[in-house]
Formats: sequence, structure tokens, C-alpha cells
Amino acid sequence: MLACVGYIIPEYFRWPGYLSPEKGLKFSEMPHGIAAISKVPLEGWLQIVLFIGHYEGYFWRQDAKRAPGDFEGYGFLGVGKNFIINVDPIEFQ
Repeated sequence: MLACVGYIIPEYFRWPGYLSPEKGLKFSEMPHGIAAISKVPLEGWLQIVLFIGHYEGYFWRQDAKRAPGDFEGYGFLGVGKNFIINVDPIEFQ
């Protein structure tokens, strides 16, 4: 479902400005979907890989006492348990 969102959103929304000012590449000039893979500069891919690597290495540390993929503080599909606010409907009113 998230992949579909990644295809749909660029059809209706683009960031203003430049993706890479040094290369003169604007967000509005980026193709959609898989065609964008070859257009992202190497520096952009490095930022993506480093961010994901840092996130996984820092937040998703595997505890030997837990089942593989069962990270403390994360629920179903890796969504943080504090991401969804549990509020009593009566208390909310």
C-alpha cells in the first residue's frame, strides 16, 4: 500500500525548488516511479542509505531474548507503539 502511495502522490504534489542545485535538477523535473531511480544523484542515494542504516542500527537493535524481528517499542509492521495514540473516546470528548 505504501508503494502505491509513492506512485500516486507525485502525480498531484511536488516539492518546490531543487533536488540537486549543483546538477540543476528540480523536483518538478523528476520522473515518477521506477524511472526516478536512475535520475537521483549518487549523493542522494548515499543520504538515503545512510539514513536507513542509521535508523535500523540505532532504533532496531535485535535483543537476543526476543524473537527475530520483534523489536522493543515497535508493534505490527514496525510501527512504533507510541505512534498510535490510545485515547478513551469518552475522555477525548
